[in-house]
Order: sequence, then C-alpha cells, then structure tokens
Amino acid sequence: MNNTKSKSKAKDKTKELVGMLEQNLEGIFQSGDFEKFLKLCNNKAFSKYSINNIILIMSQLPTAEYVAGYKTWENEFGRKVKPGEKAIYILAPSKYKKKVKIEKEDGTEEEVEEERFGYKSVPVFDISQTDGPDIPNYMKKADSDVEDCDTFVDALSKYSGTEFKAGSVTKYDGKTGDITVNPKDSDMQIMMDLVYACAMKDMKPAEDKAYCRAVADGISYVVCNNYGFDETGTRVFAKMLQWSKEKETKELKKCLCDIQKYAKEMIAKLDIFIS
Repeated sequence: MNNTKSKSKAKDKTKELVGMLEQNLEGIFQSGDFEKFLKLCNNKAFSKYSINNIILIMSQLPTAEYVAGYKTWENEFGRKVKPGEKAIYILAPSKYKKKVKIEKEDGTEEEVEEERFGYKSVPVFDISQTDGPDIPNYMKKADSDVEDCDTFVDALSKYSGTEFKAGSVTKYDGKTGDITVNPKDSDMQIMMDLVYACAMKDMKPAEDKAYCRAVADGISYVVCNNYGFDETGTRVFAKMLQWSKEKETKELKKCLCDIQKYAKEMIAKLDIFIS
C-alpha cells in the first residue's frame, strides 16, 4: 500500500512539473526572465541541464546559481544541505516496464512486459541552500580571456571560415556567403553584430527568416556575455519579444533550444581559437 501511494505521489509530482514548465515557458518571453534565462545558459554550472530543467529551476528558485543533488553536495563538494531547505524539482529520464496485451499469430492474446521511457521528478538544491567549503569559480563562464576587439574578431573569422570584408553594414550575405564589417562602428557594436552574422551563417535561413533572426539575436547575447561583453541586451529583447508574440509553446521551446545549442557550439570553438 505504501509503495502504491509513493508511486502515485511521484506521478503527481511529475505531472505538476510538466504543468509548471508549460506555464512558465511563455512567461520567459513576456517578462524580464529572458535575460536571466540566457545568462543561465551561459553558466557552466547549468551546461548539463536541458532547457526544460533550466526553466523549472528558474520557476522554483529565481536566484539559483549552482544546483546539485543532496548526495552530490556531500560526496563531491563536502557541503551539507541546510536544515529545512525546500528542494527544487527537475525532470530526469526514467525507464519503466508496463504490462500490455499483444495478439499472437493464432489469434489469442498474450500479456508481456514492454520497456518504456518517461520522466521522473528528482530533487536538487542550490548552493545557497548549502553550507560548507567554498567552490572556486563555480560561476565561471569563458575558458579563455579576450584581451581586445581584434582578438575576438580574428577568432570569429576563423570560426566562420570567412575573411571579413569592409562594408557599410556588419552583416551576413546569404547569397554570396560573405560577412562584411563596418569599421566605423564601436568595438562593442562590431563584436555583437559579427556574432549575429556568424549565427545567421550557421543557420542558413530559408523561409522563416524572422525565426532565424530571433535565434541569432539570442546567440549574440549569450556569446558576447560569455566573454564579458555585457552591454548587448537591449537589441536582443526587442526583436525576441516581437517574434514571440502569439507563438505556440512548441515554437517558443524550439527557439530556446536552438539558442542554447548554437551558442554552446560557437563558444566551444571560439575558446580554441582564442586560447
């Protein structure tokens, strides 16, 4: 009886998390949480978490910076969860077996067990909910330091496989594959626009150019923020919020997933070129 109640409670918790996820996904685009989401994507402590779980963590503890399971805090970091702290719940893949009836060749039915995949709720805790030894650089972002604009631009050129040309506007030309740079712009503007141009080149926008522009803006923010260029938020959010209006949950989630995916890939390669 107790085991049955425990399973039922676990299912209810998982259902609650799925509902919370759908509810808060749209809210990210309609509030100031979008910038926080992008910064968490940039935080190496959150790099192993899916978009779903980043949203769930933000929803339950907006100030979260580094989360781990109860035993992980104790065994790997020597830290203990403070008494009375409330767990943050995330979703983890889970295998289970279910009895189903199948029809045999002779027309009779046979009951068999099938292995299926789903999700279960898992408790984690933020570093602020624990006590113990310090964890150096747990909020670290970039693996490499960027000394100046020229270093970053050179790394972007190697990343894109393109020699940038001077032009009146910093942009990617989808027809020629060229990327032009306006040397009269400020260093900040050049770096921001070049990341955007490289992202557009990666995605090779076809029909849905508005979607690709929105994703590229998000990538531009994440990558520039990763290397300490924090003044890139205003342009990103205006375009992103405009695109997200009246979009379905599935489209919003795909947008966030693509931002995380492309930004992570770009940063990994840029780290190599910069170091």
